[in-house]
Amino acid sequence: MKPVFFLLFCPLSLWSQILADLNFTGELLVEFSNVHCMDNGTILDTSDDYIVFDLLVQEDQLSNGFTIVSDNGWVSPDVGTYGEADTYIMHPGSAGGGNLTLTISDYVYPLDYFVEYLLDDPGSCSDANPAIYAEVLDINCQFNGTIDDTDDFVEIYLVVTTDDLEGFYSLSTDVGEIIPFEGSYNDPLYFAFEPGSAGMGDRLVTLADVKYPDIFIEVLIEDPGTCSTVLQEMTIEILDVGCTDNDTPLDGTDDGILVELLVMSNIPSYGYDIFPGTGLIDPFMGVYDQTLYLTMEPGSAGNGDRWLYLSDIDDPGVMDSVLIIDPGPCSFTSVHEDAASSGFSCYPNPATQDMVIKLNNDQYSENVALDIFSPDGSLLATYDLDGSRTLIIQNPGYSGLSILILHNKISGQQLGWESVLWE
Repeated sequence: MKPVFFLLFCPLSLWSQILADLNFTGELLVEFSNVHCMDNGTILDTSDDYIVFDLLVQEDQLSNGFTIVSDNGWVSPDVGTYGEADTYIMHPGSAGGGNLTLTISDYVYPLDYFVEYLLDDPGSCSDANPAIYAEVLDINCQFNGTIDDTDDFVEIYLVVTTDDLEGFYSLSTDVGEIIPFEGSYNDPLYFAFEPGSAGMGDRLVTLADVKYPDIFIEVLIEDPGTCSTVLQEMTIEILDVGCTDNDTPLDGTDDGILVELLVMSNIPSYGYDIFPGTGLIDPFMGVYDQTLYLTMEPGSAGNGDRWLYLSDIDDPGVMDSVLIIDPGPCSFTSVHEDAASSGFSCYPNPATQDMVIKLNNDQYSENVALDIFSPDGSLLATYDLDGSRTLIIQNPGYSGLSILILHNKISGQQLGWESVLWE
């Protein structure tokens, strides 16, 4: 016998009852979060602000999605999937338009599985009256690198802030020009009027938002006056004066004077030139507010005091002079003409009280030491020559006459002696 198939037709309400008998409770669990307003890109227009929110709907016994509708306006998207959070937006004007009732219903069984939710209006977020603020941090005159006051210009240091806007603002002035003509909020910047603006009177600067030029503020910039006519003054400070032996410690004829100086100016300037009263100098120019190390020609040390004359590079009429006191030579000089009998020669340095000891006989260069005694026989210091024929010794902290004795360290043989007067 062939099988027989039956088709059973029953009303939808009966199917609903059948499903209810299968323990479908009809409950949807909804979770709203992050409800806020968006200005729709028009921060001055509150009428198009809209509501945005995140929604998670859960129902364990249904596999279909759900729909969402509002009692006023539309929702996008208007469908969702159970167990998956999504972001939804309301129609323009929904923010600030009052609370809304949202109905979330099962896609297949909307009459049996639904929930109504009262969505609180977060309010509009556009600002009908945004404002910008300007703080002038400094106004000064720039002399434009010349002593001509007709090209002096005004420089302004200011910062522009806002509570609601973002991006950039423009600048314009009622007279002349201003550069740059644009800035960014919250960033302090320098701006300047055109050359010749200093001394020409106060100006009104308008700062306006680039996107919304109707939002602006006006700032009065007071004229600081010209600055090229300010009398420049030069100040010279000698930091140190010394001597160089020019790498010839036994020849005092080529010693040179060293000068460390600092020159300052009360207004900005490129630098200054230096002219010696006599002799030569290197370098012959300097920069204001920077320490300069200057060397005079070989032989200048020990040949008397020197004058230096300084003049401003931009304005040579601004000048000053300073006297450099001769520090004297710094090379070592022999204490007597003939020291061959002592076995060594002494060359004192008058500037440092040091002494150069130079052996007169090659045979003394090995195993040789030098002792320094006071007249009463007390040992003040001992130096080893260690194979060298030249030795530099320092003042042993003693004032008066001392005896230098050269001897062989092994045999004890005395090889020579000298008397030295320490000051």
